[in-house]
Amino acid sequence: MTVVTPPPEDTRRVEELERLRSASPRQLEVATERYKLLGRAKAAQGTVPARTLRGWREAFREAEAVYGHGFLGLIPQWNKSGNASAIFLHRATGPFVGASKSVRSKSKP
Repeated sequence: MTVVTPPPEDTRRVEELERLRSASPRQLEVATERYKLLGRAKAAQGTVPARTLRGWREAFREAEAVYGHGFLGLIPQWNKSGNASAIFLHRATGPFVGASKSVRSKSKP
């Protein structure tokens, strides 16, 4: 379990407002749906995996500890998903790295 130390009050308020402002209408819609499903967790168990519900509940509790309410923890952070280093590596080296190996192997007698 992770222990969250809340930032100073002013910083916390600025972060909170920024996250709410930067969230798209779709992200807020998803967060609201997650909130509703957490409220009726027994009914949601048939439609949402238990592991997902636990993750949402943990995110809710962490946000609650930091900001005083947990809704911010349910806002999806789609911009932070994926493996950015793999994309960077592909862009830096180009798509020809694998192609050059296959060309070399075909040219051998």
